[in-house]
Amino acid sequence: MKKILLMRHAKSSWDNENLSDHDRPLNSRGLGAAEFMGQFLRENNLIPDQIIGSTALRVKETIKIMLQQWKSQTPFEFRKDLYLASAHSYAQAFATVDENATTVMLVAHNPGLEVIVSRLMNSDEAFPTATIAEVQVDADSFYTASKRIDLWQIQNIYRPKEVGFRNDD
Repeated sequence: MKKILLMRHAKSSWDNENLSDHDRPLNSRGLGAAEFMGQFLRENNLIPDQIIGSTALRVKETIKIMLQQWKSQTPFEFRKDLYLASAHSYAQAFATVDENATTVMLVAHNPGLEVIVSRLMNSDEAFPTATIAEVQVDADSFYTASKRIDLWQIQNIYRPKEVGFRNDD
């Protein structure tokens, strides 16, 4: 069995209209949510063995803040092909994951993540910023998991507000 954590990046800022979408940083709510969700994963023993994410600044900042909450040196990789990618591309991203890993996290974007989660839940599912879906995969390898989304099963969806995050903005 393998475990996949699908996470949408934390809330980004639209304050600087001169920045490209790719280069938007987190806003204050996003900074707080990323820290909170990192603590949540640590407290619930859901720290991944490896992280992959898009090259967008908001994804990089989300991962950096979460890593600060953990006591491990979780390896991570940023991939340009994961920036605003399709659901299919996100699933395929697991094909090259270290097979010794048991839990891998993908930090990326909507609509691709929302499409995956909605498909797995057989219903339209909201996937707001900093939300994490915990997915169990009945496979012995991440390569198989990347090719067989029919083996994926949602265990939990952790939306920040539903697990206790309070935004004081």
